[in-house]
Amino acid sequence: MIRFERFLDSSKPVSDIAETPIVSCTEDESIRNSIAMVLNGFSRIMVLDKGEIRGFLTSLDVLNFLGGGPKYQLYVRYSKGLDLPVNRIMNTDWDSLEKKHSVGDALQVFQKHGRDFHPIVHRDRFSGVLSEMDFLRHLNQPLGFRTEEVMDRKPMIAKSHYSVLDVAKMLCRGDFRFLPVVKDDFLLGLVTPYDLISYLNRGPGLNNLRKTGFESTAAMNRDLLTVDPKDDLYEAVKLMNSKRINSVPVTDEEEMLGLITRRDVIDILS
Repeated sequence: MIRFERFLDSSKPVSDIAETPIVSCTEDESIRNSIAMVLNGFSRIMVLDKGEIRGFLTSLDVLNFLGGGPKYQLYVRYSKGLDLPVNRIMNTDWDSLEKKHSVGDALQVFQKHGRDFHPIVHRDRFSGVLSEMDFLRHLNQPLGFRTEEVMDRKPMIAKSHYSVLDVAKMLCRGDFRFLPVVKDDFLLGLVTPYDLISYLNRGPGLNNLRKTGFESTAAMNRDLLTVDPKDDLYEAVKLMNSKRINSVPVTDEEEMLGLITRRDVIDILS
């Protein structure tokens, strides 16, 4: 385990470290407009009503609605399609942190619930968001673990010949934030819900996820940042912090050995 106290006073209130950028909308905002927010780089959107939390929307919810999961039935059933309000597909299950909660208490909440962010409230009003990245940004020196000691050696992967729809269904079914795309054990790229939505928006069209037959390689991100299995875990953390990414593959001459995620790092903090 890595003592977080090495890097930050864990008795500080969460409001001192919450720096995650926030975008919000109301319940009657259209899904179409929320997609524009996702394409502008916001992977989560808080849904608020007069300062109170009503829910939140993620890029994965949007992908689910576009055809990757059961929320697609709403798209088919109602003629409004992308003009349906976000409250039809938003998440209404969340665990809030109080503004006065300590960083140490918040870390335990993250480890217990396994979520990548938690909203912060003050007197029942939305005050901000605390994310995994808000913890990782404080890890600013070697951590004493090699990446191979922490990495997931058997992460869920997408084969290069899988279709865009196949990968969308995998992401939605498993509630994944990303999938490595692999061919013969060699890493070709990573694909996220954002990548798929962006691909549809610039090509086949947002309403054509169920119709496109292109392989996953058409939508994946090929600009890979990787670490060596013998590297200190800090090298992966630096990449995740500087590039604002969720994961870093561990490779040996392009052969994929495993995956380091923000969640892996959070789980070994104490």
